[in-house]
Formats: sequence, C-alpha cells, structure tokens
Amino acid sequence: MPRRRCDSENRPLGIGMELYLLRTFAAVAREGGITRAAAVLFLSQPAVSGQIKALEEELGLVLFERTPKGMRPTPAGRALLASAESLLDGQQALLDQAKLLKGEIAGEAALGTVGDPQLLQLGDFLGRLHARYPKITVRLEQSNSGTILNKVKNGQLTAGYVVGPAPGGAVQSLLLKQFWLYLAAPAGWREKVETASWEELLTLPWIWPAPQTFCHLAAQALCRQYGAEPPKAVEADQEQTTRSLLKAGVGLALMHEENAQAARAAGEVFLRDGARQSADLRFVYAARRARDPVISALTTVIHEVWAL
Repeated sequence: MPRRRCDSENRPLGIGMELYLLRTFAAVAREGGITRAAAVLFLSQPAVSGQIKALEEELGLVLFERTPKGMRPTPAGRALLASAESLLDGQQALLDQAKLLKGEIAGEAALGTVGDPQLLQLGDFLGRLHARYPKITVRLEQSNSGTILNKVKNGQLTAGYVVGPAPGGAVQSLLLKQFWLYLAAPAGWREKVETASWEELLTLPWIWPAPQTFCHLAAQALCRQYGAEPPKAVEADQEQTTRSLLKAGVGLALMHEENAQAARAAGEVFLRDGARQSADLRFVYAARRARDPVISALTTVIHEVWAL
C-alpha cells in the first residue's frame, strides 16, 4: 500500500509555516544558544529545541551547528535569517497599522529605568502618558544601562533610560540631558590629589555614591575603565551629605557640577582641573520598532517632558 503523504509534504514549501517558529529561529541565532534563547522567549529549553527541529524539518535544512560556546547558524541558517527577521518585522508592522486604523493605541510598555526616578522625571512622564494614552499600561524594571540596552535589543523591554553614549545600530536614542560630574577632594587634600593619576586616586578613601544614582553609575564606569575599586570610607545617598563628609575630610567623591562649584566657592573642597566625567542620559528603543504606535506614544510624551 503506498504511503499516505502528510499535509506538510503535500503543501508548497513555507505555506502554513508558523511565525512563532521563525521567532524562535531568530532568537537562537541572536542569543547564540538554546539556553539564552529560552530565557528571552520565556520558554523551556526542550520547547525551543523542539521548535528549531520542527522548522528544520519544515524547510528540509539544517539551520544550526553546535560549538563549544553554544550554537551558530549554518551557511543555510545565515542565508535565511534576514528573510525570517523581515517576515517578523512585517507581522509587527501589520499589527501596528491595524491599531492605527482602529484609532487606538493600546498595549503594554516594559520600561527599563536607571538611577533616581526624580532625576528621570518619571512621575511627570507616567502621569502625562496615562492622561493621553489610557490604554497603555507600563511595567517598570529597575536595572543598569548595559542590561537595559541588551533587553531593548532582544525585545524584552519596549524602551528604557540609560546613561552613556549613543548606542547606534539596532537601538535608537533620544538625548535627554548631558551633565558633568566633578571629582571633589577635601580642601586639605590638594597636594595629595593635584597631580595624581586616576589609578592613584582610586587607592585613596572615597565617599561612595549610593546605588541607583548617576554618580554611582559614573563611579562604576571609572572602576571598569581603570580596573580598580577604591577603599569605600562611607556610602552617601544625598549630595548634601557628601558635601558635609568632604568638608570633614573623609574622602574623595563625585559631585554634580552645580553643587561642586558651590562647595569650592565656600572653600570646602578642591576640584582638580580636568577631573570630571560627562554623562549622557538617553531614552532608548529598538530601531526596528520605531513605527510601533506604543513607541510613538512613549517618545511623544518624552519630548513633552524634556522639552526636546
């Protein structure tokens, strides 16, 4: 008796292919392995493996090869990846257009935040967003700039605030504010710090900024840049506290420009020429989602809040 051919054998290649298989294919290629892709997709590892196997059977091609570090696309996988991502982007564009035709902007926005909410003007932003777009719900996720950028790239976050240079590439950004952080030393430490290198400065006691502040992010960046962490004499969560501790001779600290200049004018601190760090606060989102109505709503309100 001749074998009965199943539907997948009878239909033309690709007809009826499920887009979720392409989404899994793109995630494994982007993340470089089943484990990381499963975390991004909120699926079990067996489920991701099964979906990759199903897609390979559907296409009649091997899409990945195993490496010591995970998985990488085969030549066939690399050739098909751009088409898969294009189809996924097309699906998102269709859904976005449908929302606009219905005259509503609705959905969830997962928003990454860094530092103090007041410095982000987060309350004003959320209030305006809810008033104008009541069908958008926001989920906040406090993290660091690097993690937020990665999650925006892979779709785990809709958008977010980061501190740093323009990321470019797959991520678009709006510059919200640029500011300077000055290295301040007790006034009596001038001879000790005036000609010291950053490596030498990081051997001295520091008044360490509290987590979730821009000064903390800048201090962490300094440590990464010079491969050292200073002795932390005390941790301060308010800049007025930091100013008092500097006046008392406790250690070095980073201060926002306005407070640093005021403390120097009062004779409380020494600011070494050139010892300052610039910091850019940015709002970021995936370039491929630039036309997403929810992204458009977020950026519209960001422009209002920050007078861009």
